[in-house]
Amino acid sequence: MWILTVRSSSNEPIVFILKHGVNTLGRNQENDIVIDDDSISRRHAELQCRSEQVVVHDLGSKNGTLVNLERISKARTLKSGDQIHFGQRAAYIFKRSTSPIHSAGDDQSETKPRVREVSTEPLDKNTALLSEIASRLMTIPSLDGALKEISHLVSEALEANKCAVLQSSDFERLGEMGFSTTIARRAIERRAAVLFPAAEQDNPIPPSKTDKLLYIRTALCVPFIIEGAVAGMLYAHRSDASARLFDGRDVLLAVAIGHQVSLAFQRAHLIEETRVLKKWAITDSLTGLDNRRYTLEMGELEFQRALSLRRPVSALMLDIDFFKNVNDQFGHPAGDQVLKMIAGRFRQQLRSIDMLGRYGGDEFIVVLIDTGLEGAQAIAERLRLSISEVPFETDKGSVQLSVSIGVAALAGDCPDFATLIDQADKALYEAKTRGRNRVQTARCP
Repeated sequence: MWILTVRSSSNEPIVFILKHGVNTLGRNQENDIVIDDDSISRRHAELQCRSEQVVVHDLGSKNGTLVNLERISKARTLKSGDQIHFGQRAAYIFKRSTSPIHSAGDDQSETKPRVREVSTEPLDKNTALLSEIASRLMTIPSLDGALKEISHLVSEALEANKCAVLQSSDFERLGEMGFSTTIARRAIERRAAVLFPAAEQDNPIPPSKTDKLLYIRTALCVPFIIEGAVAGMLYAHRSDASARLFDGRDVLLAVAIGHQVSLAFQRAHLIEETRVLKKWAITDSLTGLDNRRYTLEMGELEFQRALSLRRPVSALMLDIDFFKNVNDQFGHPAGDQVLKMIAGRFRQQLRSIDMLGRYGGDEFIVVLIDTGLEGAQAIAERLRLSISEVPFETDKGSVQLSVSIGVAALAGDCPDFATLIDQADKALYEAKTRGRNRVQTARCP
């Protein structure tokens, strides 16, 4: 039979035993499962219950139906241990092989809430544990930190002497961590839960020497499969000679935990992918500096901050003198090598709060935070000397270069960052017309 546990408004569990066939859920009294909550629609969802599976279908509800924190738009087959949100109300679904409350003559044609009649203590504990795990995974920023806390929770719930929720990157250290590598490897190879001992398995695992040294009485290992690969696992063992052997109930709980952790793995992967894509979108691929678009966007924000707080801000436009000659004489690969080294030298001369970006080609832009014209001119001179005083050693030979720099500082009625940059650009042009390898200043009118 299938059991749906819904948290009430007072956070107490209400247990529904699903009838075979369609079970409607909603706020109206004519539904099979009635949940009095404003976030639930009058007819919110349907649960189609068969002996081997339950399929949930949202009925166009206002606040939606989520399965394992993912909003569904079409029918979804549920697994035992799945978390479901109907509106703002959390629920869990479990499969039980036998019914503790019905005799052979009981009428099971209706879905009834069983709050007092059912022995719900293990179910309540599991529901509370899964809810707490979901909360930790959602609120703790570090996945490693969340897994450590979850490992502690699961260890207490399973009464294990050794327990951990691991990522695949931890697999090589299983032995060092005091886990049975024999049992863990079997779970990874099978891509399925492994119990030890388990006489009912087709190919039971004999205890290894390491297992005997670890005094393992019983062990459980459940791998987390994402897109066909083992992304992690839940491992637990008990060492007490009198400890209860792990059984199918423990496997169901571990699998339910695995569903939640797998979602957290996928979410972390997506966050990392998004971070990388964002980094690519704002970074110059050759030098690793901020690109032109991002530098101008952030420069405008910094300019507006300085304007509102009446703080100084300055901008530098830098152009490498006769850089085309480097490409013509040494080739573009050597030219790219020099540009990377130039970016590195500029970084060394600037503070961490200053902004440095590649404007395009052999042009660079610097935004100096809380720096007036005099300070900006001194920094520009340091930048100039960092290029002209030391040659650049490339694979094709030594290259001697210089740089021309235009400096502009916020003063008077300067409306925006673009105007400040325009003034610095005009100063740069003047530096070039006056012989290059020099710093020229301007003031935003």
